[in-house]
Amino acid sequence: ANVGVRDRSGCNFLHLAILQPKGLKNLSEEVLQSKSVKALLSCEDNEGCTPLHYACRLGVHDAVKNMLGLSGELCLARKSKDKKSALHFAAHTSRKVTLEKYNKVLKNVISGCGSLGVLECLDVWMALDLWGAVGLWVYDTSFVHEALQNGRQDVVNGVIDSDRCEEAMRLFNHTSKQRSPVLDMIEVLPESYQYLLDRCVRESDEDPNSPEYNVS
Repeated sequence: ANVGVRDRSGCNFLHLAILQPKGLKNLSEEVLQSKSVKALLSCEDNEGCTPLHYACRLGVHDAVKNMLGLSGELCLARKSKDKKSALHFAAHTSRKVTLEKYNKVLKNVISGCGSLGVLECLDVWMALDLWGAVGLWVYDTSFVHEALQNGRQDVVNGVIDSDRCEEAMRLFNHTSKQRSPVLDMIEVLPESYQYLLDRCVRESDEDPNSPEYNVS
């Protein structure tokens, strides 16, 4: 059979297989390992979406795991016409539907592309939503740890500016080798630490010349 045939929407054999009730479980390991099927992993439909985009959007955990195992990081580099990676789709879905299977999808995608890849394909706001869904990653590392350890001052400062700053700075395991993000910040990105301190200083609404004026 010609697995390269597409429908009017540009969907190939794998796109359509994922939409079925059992997804890729309907296919044997022999079929999945064939060169012709592997070649379909990076193929896009008319909207620029790969089969991995479909699986992430639908929360098909097993299909995500299978495709990442077959393609490595190849599928993760693909973006839809609206410039969204499969990880964007997974994070967006997990925000809308708080089910365990969607968090499994996120964790599989993160494992497939590595934390630095996550930082590269997400802006800070998406990363904040992603972190909220999956918490600490492998080795008790949060995306804030990764941003600090990779020198991503833009991401760290974005967290400081967000309304989840305090929560992000508290996200670490006291019994692990990963220490408080604030300690990492002092050592690795002192400019961001100074920025954090500046953001913590609050002036009262009174006139600076008033005896009621204070800084806290």
